[in-house]
Amino acid sequence: MYFSCGLIWRHNMHNKFKYTTAIARGIAKSLPAEAQRMDHTAEFVSYEKAKSQLQSYVDILQEKLGLKVIQLPADDALPDCAFVEDVAVVIDDTALITKPGHVNRIGEMKEMESCLKSLRMNVVNMAEIDPFATVDGGDVLFTGEEIFVGVGNRSNMAGYKVICDTFPSYAVHAVEVEDALHLKTACSLAKPGVIMISDETPEIQKMIKSLQAVATSNYRYIHVQGNAIGSNCLFIDSEKLGPVTVHPSSKAFPSIKSSYDAIGGVTLIECDISELSKVDGALSCCFVLLSI
Repeated sequence: MYFSCGLIWRHNMHNKFKYTTAIARGIAKSLPAEAQRMDHTAEFVSYEKAKSQLQSYVDILQEKLGLKVIQLPADDALPDCAFVEDVAVVIDDTALITKPGHVNRIGEMKEMESCLKSLRMNVVNMAEIDPFATVDGGDVLFTGEEIFVGVGNRSNMAGYKVICDTFPSYAVHAVEVEDALHLKTACSLAKPGVIMISDETPEIQKMIKSLQAVATSNYRYIHVQGNAIGSNCLFIDSEKLGPVTVHPSSKAFPSIKSSYDAIGGVTLIECDISELSKVDGALSCCFVLLSI
């Protein structure tokens, strides 16, 4: 299943990923016991270790890449609140406050919406457009030229249509998500024109083939072996280092190193958030990135 909408415009991608600011949120003390997870038999999560790993990730963006990082306070009533990507989709100067697909996450949007409004972004609230629409930001893959929206576990077709209406300058494609929490659990942008993809299960392979079938731009696809979350990375064209791809630790995912080495033309920085990965957290989950 897939649908497409919107215009197919060629965009100047030089500035699309020149982010200057990142929004993060602290880790709730309730995360180890109460965060949502696909595998309910997963191992114990250490709050202190997860907190330390997230701070190290913040330090990479702040100190190595030169971004301003805004750290919103944790809320122990919201176990998943550190995964800020899911509550806001920001493209160019527009920020869409989403409605996450799990009822336990509904309270996370308010703090993010207030922050984005204070930064004078053009803020659109999904719930005000269609109360039945749901989207987790982890299902939204922006390549600089077009947008892919995973429809399945957390995001629905009504949410996809809101994405189409909110970002009319871009072609928007719906791709059915199977056997993965989010679309970006199984694929992510390594740099403009290059997408990392997982081959972990037949269902994920089917999903990736659907994405490739609707893509209006030509991409190079790099396969990542092993755990699907190893394909999730973060691309930033930084002021300090130029093009950078932050990728999962090869200590946590030993099979991925050669895949990331194949990207070329970027500075590679490893980041270990293995503790958060126990509750399905990936690198892109932890920040909302802005060019302001």
